[in-house]
Amino acid sequence: MNLEKTEDSVKIAIASGDLKKALKMTSRMTYPTHDDMPTFMTQDVYGKKCSGSSYDAFWMEKRAAYRAEIDKLLKSNYPLLKNSSNSKRSSASTEIHENNTTNETISSDLTGEWNGTFGENKITLVIKSININRVTGHDIVQGKTRHLSGKVDENNNFILNEPGDEEWDGVFKFNIENSHLIGNWKANNGKMNIDFVLDKK
Repeated sequence: MNLEKTEDSVKIAIASGDLKKALKMTSRMTYPTHDDMPTFMTQDVYGKKCSGSSYDAFWMEKRAAYRAEIDKLLKSNYPLLKNSSNSKRSSASTEIHENNTTNETISSDLTGEWNGTFGENKITLVIKSININRVTGHDIVQGKTRHLSGKVDENNNFILNEPGDEEWDGVFKFNIENSHLIGNWKANNGKMNIDFVLDKK
């Protein structure tokens, strides 16, 4: 594992304007252990001082800094794309509110299957159904399936929880735009935090 090379790929992708690739590459900037790092290795990322005392904290701060930079570029460079996604969101929101007197499953482009890189692994995330009270689905990582349940707001922001009865269950927080699912998963035990970008199948 060479995280410096991955970081270089992120920089190149940002410089070339391939922000989708840059987001994907940031999800790979994850150090797998809590090894202590020498204090002299603390350094700046986009002008922000990294204060982590371990390698995973150091790379977590770097990852967050790159994601913040990419988010700024996405908002400033793609206004038409943003407006297009807003109209889709408005449509989805109207559909939800028109059905708010029932518990019927709402059929929309927010349901389906997304695939991509998840840390050092691959993930499949499935949103099975959406109604006014609940979102249901499941994720598959390394052949293991965990059920998901949670909610979505009018801006397509999801919060989905794994059951919580296993040590490495956690919470997904993500947004869906233009067939891309972009977000973060955090383990309930606080020992792992993964950013990801998934594509709809």
